[in-house]
Amino acid sequence: DPMPIYGLPIYDLVFAFLSTIDGLEELYILKIMDYLDFNSSFTTEYKIKEILFGLYFRMGRCIKHHPHDINIYISAFEFWKKQLDLSDC
Repeated sequence: DPMPIYGLPIYDLVFAFLSTIDGLEELYILKIMDYLDFNSSFTTEYKIKEILFGLYFRMGRCIKHHPHDINIYISAFEFWKKQLDLSDC
């Protein structure tokens, strides 16, 4: 269920990370973002918001293409919202 979006390369990483339901609640994606150094000024808050943005779109696509996975995406969205509250902003 591809969905083209124009933007920064970080979007491509986020959408690749979210393209499968396995590991959606893994914090290692933040380390990968650091390693790839898309922009050293990206805060943890910004990175988590990008993940939440991606999850929002994935949930919309999921309802159409993989409705049985929606609860997993909702759970991941809640997980990342909590991480945002814990981030050092």
